[in-house]
Amino acid sequence: MTPDQVRDALAKECDALKELLLAKNKAYGSSASEPARVFSKASPLEALLVRADDKLSRIRNLGLGGESLGESARDSVRDLAGYCVLILALTSEAKPAAASPTDGARYVVHNVRGQEVSVPLAYRDAVLECEKMNQIGGCKPYEVVEVPT
Repeated sequence: MTPDQVRDALAKECDALKELLLAKNKAYGSSASEPARVFSKASPLEALLVRADDKLSRIRNLGLGGESLGESARDSVRDLAGYCVLILALTSEAKPAAASPTDGARYVVHNVRGQEVSVPLAYRDAVLECEKMNQIGGCKPYEVVEVPT
């Protein structure tokens, strides 16, 4: 493909994905951000990660050219991309915790490379969410350091 063809294909796929997500949002409502929680008590983010895992399993089992139960592997790839966009949308709304007396305190976290990184305690909610994601290569709070007096 030429660079122009790649650009056009990217635009076409992104437009199709946007239309798919908007149609599914209309059909399912806000089930991604506010799940019914009839059978599962998982957070919305965790539920999306499970759905993404299921799609990855389907793609692995079908190969990129396969089809099962009326769904092609290509459909599964598109659904996976949609879940990734939903994950980005849900996590983009994350805000740092409100100011508190411990604003100068910091967490030391280990990133996916095992490096220690110091982050403000004011971001503890994000760090705790990251801890939940540890099984997918996230980070985990290690200790609180430098608590002001």
